[in-house]
Amino acid sequence: MDVLAFNVACIPALVMLINSPVSGSLATVAVRPAADEDFPDV
Repeated sequence: MDVLAFNVACIPALVMLINSPVSGSLATVAVRPAADEDFPDV
């Protein structure tokens, strides 16, 4: 499974369900490393 696709699909859904600043921060931390690995030039 593509980790970035998994994060993009699941994290925002979890954030909307929980709707808390903490979950938003966790989503940011979870998505950034995958994005950096998949797109090193960005």
